[in-house]
Amino acid sequence: MPVRAPRYAAVLLAAATAATVTTAAIASTAHPSHVKTTRNCQPHAKGIGRNASAAQIVRTMRASIPDACGFTVTGELMGADFGIDGVALAGPTTFDGRGNAHVLYVTQGTVLDFYRVGGADYVRLYEYDAPTAVPDLNLRALWSEFGVSSRVVNKAGSTKWVRLNPAQQRAFNRSDMLGSLGTPSSLAAALADGTTATWKLSGTKVVDGIKCTAITDPAKNEQDFIETIYVNDKTGLPVTVRYAVRHGGTLATGFGHWSRTSAVTRPAQVVAG
Repeated sequence: MPVRAPRYAAVLLAAATAATVTTAAIASTAHPSHVKTTRNCQPHAKGIGRNASAAQIVRTMRASIPDACGFTVTGELMGADFGIDGVALAGPTTFDGRGNAHVLYVTQGTVLDFYRVGGADYVRLYEYDAPTAVPDLNLRALWSEFGVSSRVVNKAGSTKWVRLNPAQQRAFNRSDMLGSLGTPSSLAAALADGTTATWKLSGTKVVDGIKCTAITDPAKNEQDFIETIYVNDKTGLPVTVRYAVRHGGTLATGFGHWSRTSAVTRPAQVVAG
């Protein structure tokens, strides 16, 4: 099972910020392509309608995300399908219009830097506060969960991606390391699930210059946050998700670059698994 991110806002934000700085220093050449993907994918976004109910907005949003021909996600993700402590993204997570993905998140001091390109999976694991250090015992144990040998781990270190062979891919998927971040469809479903509560309309707001309708998942006894999603009236796509944390502060998730993400390409430094 994956190691989950810390619960409280200060820890989540500190970990994500540190991981972003260290990742940028190492992976700056891993995403060289700037080819637009919309030429191969036609977006099918749908407006939410003037008198749409909260349930209708959620259904439209869930259907629109996989059809959006690519997008990016930044920030924190919480809710029933994102694990007990949620997910702190360590940089922009990108889904392009060709079915490829680059997922980047921090989990209790470990960064998962994952690419899925053309059906192949590439994985890099490292400590966010020591991104170039030799993998320690905890990282080695994590690699061994999906069948990557010590020889390969030694060769890859913390700066190269391991291209998983088919058996390792299957083991990696069983390990649930990606959770709900593996595909746009699974992310959309997790976002729509919220905390399994009934969504409620909570007004309108202009967010980043976009007129949005807000839907809110109220706090329950077993959770310590209130989740609100601001959905673009014209496209049915989420603009921002905000989590009001009971112990103070706010966490946020941003969605953007709809239908105009660059193609996700394989990382430059790769070791065969």
